[in-house]
Amino acid sequence: MTFLYDQAASALRSVYDSRLVGPPVLDLESHFPDAGKFTGSWQEIRDEALAIARDLPSVPRFHEIMREQESISANDRRDWRMFVLKAYGTEIPANMARCPTLAALVSAMPEVLSASFSFLAPGKHIPAHRGRRGIVRPRMPTRRAACPRDP
Repeated sequence: MTFLYDQAASALRSVYDSRLVGPPVLDLESHFPDAGKFTGSWQEIRDEALAIARDLPSVPRFHEIMREQESISANDRRDWRMFVLKAYGTEIPANMARCPTLAALVSAMPEVLSASFSFLAPGKHIPAHRGRRGIVRPRMPTRRAACPRDP
């Protein structure tokens, strides 16, 4: 039964993907003019993410939250963990409380439907994929943490 479901889901996904139009990268100013409020607070947001990262084993893997994402989350046996503050318009109060700076920004902008931190294991590969909504993924300075797999 699982095989049949997976085949049907794959067929539907290809129909969905064929109907997507638009560029792969959206113009930030025209699609999300308030992005500067997030990038202007990047240091505080980074500090909140680092605090969450200190307890990374308690953060669920992306495909544990959304089974439909297994093909891009569990594809290479390297973790992709997601700390979700808001998903599809629904806030997660306990997670919002842990990140007051990001939560305040998200709460002040009803057009922001989802907000989360992604934590990728070193060497994690996310296969190419598509979606209908625009996603702002600011590139912030990062420090590479030591990993037991590092030589």
